[in-house]
Amino acid sequence: MKTGTRRRLTLLAVSILATLIASRASALTVGTVTTDFESYANYYSAVSPDGSLIAYSANDSDIVTILNTATGGVKTVTDLDEEISMPAGITFSPDGDTIYVANAGHSDIVIIDVVLNEVLRTISDAAISDPIDIVISPDGQTLYSSDFYGSNIDVVNVGTGAVEASIPTSFSIRRLYISPDGTHAFAVGDTGAVEEIDLMNFTVTDSFNGATISGDLGASCTNTDVTILYVTDYTDDDIHAMSLLDGSVLATNTEAVLPERHNQTCAVSPDGKSLFTIDESFGETGAEYTDVLLPANVAEYDAGTLDYKSTLNLSNVAYALQMNFYNECYGYVVGWYGNAERVDYCVILAETGFQGSTTLEVAGVAILLAGTVLVLLRRHKNYRVL
Repeated sequence: MKTGTRRRLTLLAVSILATLIASRASALTVGTVTTDFESYANYYSAVSPDGSLIAYSANDSDIVTILNTATGGVKTVTDLDEEISMPAGITFSPDGDTIYVANAGHSDIVIIDVVLNEVLRTISDAAISDPIDIVISPDGQTLYSSDFYGSNIDVVNVGTGAVEASIPTSFSIRRLYISPDGTHAFAVGDTGAVEEIDLMNFTVTDSFNGATISGDLGASCTNTDVTILYVTDYTDDDIHAMSLLDGSVLATNTEAVLPERHNQTCAVSPDGKSLFTIDESFGETGAEYTDVLLPANVAEYDAGTLDYKSTLNLSNVAYALQMNFYNECYGYVVGWYGNAERVDYCVILAETGFQGSTTLEVAGVAILLAGTVLVLLRRHKNYRVL
């Protein structure tokens, strides 16, 4: 083999190693960027059980949008009779075929057929008033809808549409979460206070106030098994982690690390190791708002200790309202104006140095390929190290 050929092959092996490692850790944002939402103010969202779709309810524009996570394409739900009014909490049925929306403007629940992409009907009952959030039982037979002003949780039979019980709480409910086994729900109020509800007996069994905030609730989210609640203080930018098993405060972070402040969004990584919050980034300069929308900033924290890790920057989303992961790596961030951006958590792991095997796996593949080339070269009787 000629010396020039050997040199080129050796350099190729090194190039493969360098290129593969660099390409995996080079960017936060990957895939499709979607900017054609018709809606704005997408305050609530839900991921389908199989992760193929994310549904968003736009409270100010009376629109429900469904995003295809594989393509980034979006569809606005057809609502010929204008049933959707001030939509809030949203959830999928366990089979992913149906979407249920807490319809605050009409004090009812809207039912959407996912395949037809249209409103099928509504659930109306005199007991339902100003619904703000909604969750569904694991068997898909029961909806739990929280009344914001009435401070009640309505137990709705999906089949009949009847409210079978109303569970009183002691505060106006902002968010509602249900345990994976469907036996308990957790109501979160404006101050981050929590009440635990036994869904077998329809009674409040416990109250947790240890992680209450001094300002306004910016966001809340839970880990996958709904054992830890994270709440952010919109005013002071504090973040709290609270056990939903006993109400103890697990961690607190009082650093105002995001440039535009105001933790508006909260999401836990698929593996439960990272917590992400996103600032408003609305184009604020001092006390004035400008016409220029600034890309949002994403802060990463250790989900256990809430120690700050790093700040990452989005490219196209300003005033972020939702962040949803739909599989072990990928998620979407959606802003006020319906602009969306897909992010890769596995790349975030690589960029921030947070624990994860993705980068090491890619490096291993690169080394294996490079090594294969070198072995082939060594087998040639004229090979010598350059």
